[in-house]
Amino acid sequence: MLDRLQNPPLNAELNQHLIQLKSVNYPSITPTHSQEILKDAQALCALLGMSIVRPFSFNVESFYCLLDNLCKHFKVALALSSHNMLYCAYLHSPHKENIFPLVPDFVSGSINQDSINAALDKGVDCFILPLINEDILTLNPIESLPQNVLKVVDISYAVALNLPLPKADIMLLNGENLGIMRPFGVLAANQLDGISNIYLEIQHLYDVFRQAIALKTSCAKSAASRFSSNLAHDFFNALKANLRKMGLRESCYCFYPTPPNTLPLGLKGIKARNLIQSLLFDGLNVINGQECLFGFARPSFVLREMGYTQEQSRELLSLSFLDISPSLIPQIAQKIAKKYAQLRALG
Repeated sequence: MLDRLQNPPLNAELNQHLIQLKSVNYPSITPTHSQEILKDAQALCALLGMSIVRPFSFNVESFYCLLDNLCKHFKVALALSSHNMLYCAYLHSPHKENIFPLVPDFVSGSINQDSINAALDKGVDCFILPLINEDILTLNPIESLPQNVLKVVDISYAVALNLPLPKADIMLLNGENLGIMRPFGVLAANQLDGISNIYLEIQHLYDVFRQAIALKTSCAKSAASRFSSNLAHDFFNALKANLRKMGLRESCYCFYPTPPNTLPLGLKGIKARNLIQSLLFDGLNVINGQECLFGFARPSFVLREMGYTQEQSRELLSLSFLDISPSLIPQIAQKIAKKYAQLRALG
């Protein structure tokens, strides 16, 4: 329930449209299907403000290939707060020593100007980073990047939250955050310098993404018209109030400011994994971060890269409040407070 940003429910109708094909490969010898794919691609490009789009899988192999291609043409800087599979591709890349690592600032939680300037001083001319950092959900200042560098930006969470899209040369969009099956994603661009031109088209993919984006936009507008408050803010205040009543003052904190309806919550003195398991019995799904989501049973890789200890990294709950009625917030806050108090009492 509170992991909808990273783990939304599958959209059965859209996924059915994606796989509703007569054969694995369409008959490319006739122009009908190619023309349909081109038309869908143009519609998606218009929505994203780009001129080129192609399939892209959010798996370690695709990210490995992307890094390999870019590193052959550019001096690359990579945010280590990117998608976990991109992070893993970086760790195994033969170009690792030549890639400039960008880590969110410990104080602000974002890739700051000092890091960007340090990368530029090293000759970096290609930046790969998410608009919203994994796990801690903070925004990065894409607009502060100079115009003469290649900007590769993951916009997945931004689209899911209906935030304005940044100016980028290449955009990466993960279907998972739109309710589309893994590993479907798209890469959209205005230019493809340093990107391999070898790929296979997938029927209906672009149309499914266009519909998924339109649906997110419609849902966000509907929610905004019905609920004016930031549910993450309301939840945080309700949680603190419940904990104070239990004699647990100063037990919860927010790691960093984040976009509306998101919250990187810290709960002192426990392992988030134990709380996550306990909350499952109440039908509340929460995660510590992307590695927790993927079942790797490790605390947030983003916080670890930022210099947080294992114990501090285990205190994180990466929360999102999407598709939730405001009337449920007090009840959810009370349940989490009670479970937390029980774990603290057990030591």
